[in-house]
Amino acid sequence: MVNLNLLRTIAEVEFSDIVTFTSIIDDKLRVMIIDNSFIDFWWSHKFPKRFAYHRERRHIDGTIYRHDNAPHEKWRPVSSFLQHFHFKFDSKGVVSNLNPLPETAIREFLNIFLVDQQNTSYHFIKSSKKFGGKKCRHKILR
Repeated sequence: MVNLNLLRTIAEVEFSDIVTFTSIIDDKLRVMIIDNSFIDFWWSHKFPKRFAYHRERRHIDGTIYRHDNAPHEKWRPVSSFLQHFHFKFDSKGVVSNLNPLPETAIREFLNIFLVDQQNTSYHFIKSSKKFGGKKCRHKILR
């Protein structure tokens, strides 16, 4: 069972510069981000290893960013299948290298979303460089 309270603390303490509010709703942790988007970190009770980390931005710019391991056959060609990453749209699935451990995965996923000082400009690029003292596979640049 995933410790949602621990993950909530990680989000609130380690990412206080971008996290405005958190709440636990059943089997998910909702994290509100300063740009008025939110991220749902969800783990299935029925299927213990099933997860989805979903950033909702459709109300801002029409995009979503989601790492999950739902067994969608259309993503079988993705080399990391079952795990895959929906980049901007549900219809676009690419390789996901997110760590399977929830405590590490939440850090990696939140590291993706670094917001500039004006809270207006976002660019998403794939990276494997060290960023912010933590190894992450994606980062946002201005």
